[in-house]
Amino acid sequence: GLKMLIDKVKEKTNGAVVIEWGGGPESIPAQQLAEAVRTGITDMAWIPHTYSVSQIPVLEGAKLSTIMPWEEREKGVTEFYAKLYREKMNVQLLGSGTPGLTYNLYTTFPVSTVADFKGKTIRGTPAYKTFVEALGAAVVTTDAGEVYTALERNLVAGYGWPSVGISDFGWQEVTKYVVAPAFYQVDVCGLMAAAVWDKLSPELQGQIVEAMEEVEREAYDHYQKLIKEDREKIVAAGVQVSELSGEEATKYLETAYNSNWDS
Repeated sequence: GLKMLIDKVKEKTNGAVVIEWGGGPESIPAQQLAEAVRTGITDMAWIPHTYSVSQIPVLEGAKLSTIMPWEEREKGVTEFYAKLYREKMNVQLLGSGTPGLTYNLYTTFPVSTVADFKGKTIRGTPAYKTFVEALGAAVVTTDAGEVYTALERNLVAGYGWPSVGISDFGWQEVTKYVVAPAFYQVDVCGLMAAAVWDKLSPELQGQIVEAMEEVEREAYDHYQKLIKEDREKIVAAGVQVSELSGEEATKYLETAYNSNWDS
């Protein structure tokens, strides 16, 4: 999504605005990025809403949205978030970067009912800690770099991750099942320091918003295609799909969403 935005902004503004990518966590550690854009160390940030919950607690609910960014714009959700970002962090919200990119739980044991998670140990992050605990499992927090070894040594029996990318880490080698249905949406968003945004002319601001709206729709299509391709790839590598159905699927999703809304 960020690459799409960089290209579109340059095109729509005829080069008047150029976004320069400054690197990932090797440049600024992920958990410090919200503060970096708030204080003006960087002009922009491309990060999950989740990274800003210490300043804006209600953003914890962003990942629970079941509608798309263009629907959120129509319903005033984007405007609601933008107002909070301005008030609490002095940044301008541009829009969503990962629409339709869902999460799954991945396990070393087959899952046919919600009860199968009881007593298991799952590697988790704040994004789905509450959900995993509501399933009756214990949550272990580790760095992504430790997941392979933890699975290999049976220190954990599963983990949560977006619906793409486990093969980037080689985890398909120690993962036996991907649990369906998927849940939540990865909530990456584009932020710009208010001081930088406010210096732009209304025309340039409008062109950037227009670029972001196009990115949201194109990124959605991109992720739907990528999820399908990634699933086929890991299944070919030996990972099986544990597909919950009927009442169990309903219970699974209700647990995912209700536990987090309650929290």
